[in-house]
Amino acid sequence: MSSLSVLFDEKYEELKETIPEDMNAFDKLIFLNQGVFEMIENRIALDLLAKLYSIQLVSQTERSLLDYNRLYYRLIRKIVFDGQERGEITRSISVNEIVKIYAMLERALLYDWCICNGEYSLRTYAKNVMEMTLASIRL
Repeated sequence: MSSLSVLFDEKYEELKETIPEDMNAFDKLIFLNQGVFEMIENRIALDLLAKLYSIQLVSQTERSLLDYNRLYYRLIRKIVFDGQERGEITRSISVNEIVKIYAMLERALLYDWCICNGEYSLRTYAKNVMEMTLASIRL
């Protein structure tokens, strides 16, 4: 089950190489979310994703989704930091807090998609919710 977090990070590694240099930080975050959620929606069985989340909830030792050393967290942290440095993202909220909010929002979207049995497009719904929520950090 923890291999799903590895699979997600492999997708982030692939996407990282395709992010346009001139893209602002806000759009980079949306770009990554859309790329990974497209992969999840099209290649990951819903029941497997639901099992990963249930294991994360009940396990005392297996918390791979919260491993802050994962590529996922390092990449999001760098994008947010760089966005703050370029004046694209507010400095009134710390980098770590923004990363936490971003990751929590993604987990919430995945959880909802699982409990709704995938009855809507994860990618489409996530784009709207991510843009609306992240607007609060955008300058």
